[in-house]
Amino acid sequence: MTSLTCRERAKHHTNRGCAKSRLRRRALTTPSATKHVTCRFLDLSSDEDCTMVGALLNAYASDAMGGATPLAPDVVRTVGAKLNEVPGAMSVAAFDENSVPVGLCNSLMGFSTFKALPLCNIHDVYVKPSHRGCGIAPQMLKLIEEEARARGCCKLTLEVLSNNESAKKSYEKYGFQAYELDPEAGQALFWEKALR
Repeated sequence: MTSLTCRERAKHHTNRGCAKSRLRRRALTTPSATKHVTCRFLDLSSDEDCTMVGALLNAYASDAMGGATPLAPDVVRTVGAKLNEVPGAMSVAAFDENSVPVGLCNSLMGFSTFKALPLCNIHDVYVKPSHRGCGIAPQMLKLIEEEARARGCCKLTLEVLSNNESAKKSYEKYGFQAYELDPEAGQALFWEKALR
């Protein structure tokens, strides 16, 4: 069955649900279409894990939904260590049955002024094209959510491209929705002004 796509393998496997999460630096192992996918928090003080963050982020940036432009080599080399310097930053990676990294989720802490509580912003979600459609992103989000709850966060936030229909469906299924305070005022939009 190794020549089958992820979605084809999904027809041959039964998803039996999640294994028990471990406290703090938890790992999550879930039977999926790729046999077993393991998700774990990365240790951003580890050179090996920082190298993994750079490689996966570069793959994401090179993808059409990441802008289709590889990151600068210096960014690939340093981004993991620089994330480690950001208070509260978290990275979760997903690994296939051969321990090959197939997904990455980075999050940063923020603050909700309307609730006077911390929030957790999911900054990057990436799954390699060969493993998309297998439910890997929700597994990574689950670990981030558990830690965000433990930190007293009032909500999770993320941004998604308006034409990324598959990601939008996945996020909606997980419980995310477009942000609005009043339907008559419309939905919030994410804007930017480049400084560097």
